[in-house]
Amino acid sequence: ATTLPTVNQDSSLLMQEITCPLIMTPGFPIVASMPAAAAPILPGSTVVVIDQRSIYMGYTGCVQRISGDRAAVLFEGGNWDKLVTMPIRDLQAA
Repeated sequence: ATTLPTVNQDSSLLMQEITCPLIMTPGFPIVASMPAAAAPILPGSTVVVIDQRSIYMGYTGCVQRISGDRAAVLFEGGNWDKLVTMPIRDLQAA
């Protein structure tokens, strides 16, 4: 079993040992907030559709807005533009 260090007001923690974002609360164990992952998807990000079942699979677009777990992605192609809302889990930062 692994014992997690605790952070108290009178103790210190070497920051170079931390490899992922952490939530540190005095007196509580250190808890990782999220695993290290690719770049976050934010409005303005360029993304690629990775859902194998989507007709937009492989398309590259620009995120216009995010609401909950869905993102509105603008796809542009020559003489057409299309704004499609899809789950963020189906997108990957380009």
